[in-house]
Amino acid sequence: MSYTIVKIKSSYNDTVTLLLKELISFNIEVIDNPNYLIFKHNYNNVDDIKSLILSLSSEQMIDIFCYETITIYPDEELNLVINLFNSINNGFYTLKEIILNNINIINKKSFIDLILKGSGITKDFIEEYIKYDLNISKASKEMYIHRNTMIYKLDKLKEVSGFDLRCFKDAYILYSLIINK
Repeated sequence: MSYTIVKIKSSYNDTVTLLLKELISFNIEVIDNPNYLIFKHNYNNVDDIKSLILSLSSEQMIDIFCYETITIYPDEELNLVINLFNSINNGFYTLKEIILNNINIINKKSFIDLILKGSGITKDFIEEYIKYDLNISKASKEMYIHRNTMIYKLDKLKEVSGFDLRCFKDAYILYSLIINK
């Protein structure tokens, strides 16, 4: 189950809300809020949702902020992201993009805790892994962890949070959250 959060910056909120509800025909549960819409769904193709919402935004000439959850803890992720709504421009975002655009966010501990939750990876693990230039063999040897165990932990992190420490961009995001406490 994942969420797509839509925040509409327009005086036509009701009209756009009705249009979105009509256009999105897959199985959804709409959670209404005065400031945004939350679509709770099991739909796997995020690109379809993204195209639909961005097309609607350009055709109606309104600002729409849209966010797609990526972790296996969407409720917790949702609460963290909603607090950042006012500082984000219109567009379609994931947690990675929001953190990159708001690297000076106040509640970094909450974000890093959410990302690492259920992965078996600690902040120290990330610091050590990055210290060895994202080299699995070198890091596992220096950290006294079997190479396969390290690969398993990295795969688990990617599965539960969508962050892949083998990718420089993701490693940079996580490292920035950890060192700038």
